[in-house]
Amino acid sequence: MSKEYSSKSLAHLGIVSGMIDELGIVEAIDRHLQIDGKERDVSLGILCKALILNGLGFTQRTLYMVSTFFEDKPIEVLLGEGVEPGQLNDTSLGRCLDAIHRKVWCERAKFEAQAERKGRFIVATNEPDEEKLSDLEMLKNYQGQAKVERGFRFLKDPQFMAATLFVKKPERVEALLFIMTLCLSVYAGLEYRVREKLAAAQETLPNQLGKEVKNPTMRWIFACFNGIHILDTADKKLVLNIKPLHLKVLHLLGQKYLNYYFLN
Repeated sequence: MSKEYSSKSLAHLGIVSGMIDELGIVEAIDRHLQIDGKERDVSLGILCKALILNGLGFTQRTLYMVSTFFEDKPIEVLLGEGVEPGQLNDTSLGRCLDAIHRKVWCERAKFEAQAERKGRFIVATNEPDEEKLSDLEMLKNYQGQAKVERGFRFLKDPQFMAATLFVKKPERVEALLFIMTLCLSVYAGLEYRVREKLAAAQETLPNQLGKEVKNPTMRWIFACFNGIHILDTADKKLVLNIKPLHLKVLHLLGQKYLNYYFLN
């Protein structure tokens, strides 16, 4: 009796999933959002994770094609046992976006009401030493937030989700912008973590030109992970095409990330 084998593309989605887990995004979404009180096969947190993975997959998939995106991915590894691509359909994802919009609108209304009563705003910092950060410097940093726009260039990439805002309700556009912000948070978190670990270990990684650098971009690291597949041999899963560069990145990030590539 012949054995059946199947191969799924994991690529960089394992490290994206690792950062989503580290940030606790799925748990936070499930804790704060509700649809209608009914128990569902796939939670809102998992649906949001699927949208983030789709957004950072750089495949230009529209919302209704998320299920197609996961057809050649190891979905049970990325989203959990029992989750199937067909469950990530337009209806379930649309309801998820509706729930996000309701929560965002509710929180915004509360904030605006408080702002009207107080007539002022607070600029907070986690640096209590005024010699290191004076009030004036803190205000200048706050007013310089336009620099954050550089990070949002990432959201405008034609291969990113910004090109896929095809939704039936205008409210869902606002919800998708929330998902895009989560994507940016995951991307920035990964880039910061890799650079932080490289600096601490006094290590480097090669950039696009093969030059060893201390500040590689996450976009380049994502590209380096292309070609990694999971081979399901029925009795066990094998990860194919893991190279020394991949191992170095994964060990820098930690065991949570190694687990997605079945490395202990």
